[in-house]
Amino acid sequence: MKKGFTLAEVLITLGVIGVVAALTLPSLMAEYRKQIVVTRLQKFNSVIGNAVLMATNEYGPMSDWDSVANRDVDQMADWYDKYLGPNIKTLRTVKASYGEFYVYLPDGSRVLFFSIGGQNIHLYFYPIVNSKTSIMGKDYFTFFPANNTIGPYVYAWDGTREALLSTGTYACSPSNPNTHHYCTALIQYDGWKISDDYPYKF
Repeated sequence: MKKGFTLAEVLITLGVIGVVAALTLPSLMAEYRKQIVVTRLQKFNSVIGNAVLMATNEYGPMSDWDSVANRDVDQMADWYDKYLGPNIKTLRTVKASYGEFYVYLPDGSRVLFFSIGGQNIHLYFYPIVNSKTSIMGKDYFTFFPANNTIGPYVYAWDGTREALLSTGTYACSPSNPNTHHYCTALIQYDGWKISDDYPYKF
């Protein structure tokens, strides 16, 4: 009666397992990354919306809030600390060059706040810090003040999914030579998930 396995059989089995792992691991990692991105995006959308609501209850509509000079990082930090910081659990903040103010959150994400003149506050949300690339719609996503709240960027959007994917200056498309601000809204439109036709791979 044969007992155990020969060295050759063990090596062959390990080789087969290695090939299967090599073929499936990238796909599993991509799915895992997608899940992290959408989960943190949805959570941040809720957190920032609630923070704005609490601040408007105390200070009135956003149009009455203090303005921030273009690229003034100290004013940006003061603005955050006054209006949003009290209602957002923050691990730490960092003042960077060119007026960039970073807020690090407990789930491993971070937010970049900056101002382009007055109340024109921009937010770039990074679900995963230290990604190997820096692509809008894949590695970071745009949020913007509108209608007395802060949410996915929808300026000039006509309300259709097609427009989010392919129409206008802000379309979520790699072929768009401008900025892909609509990618955040596209993920929200699809029920906070990355659909099969989403233009960026994870």
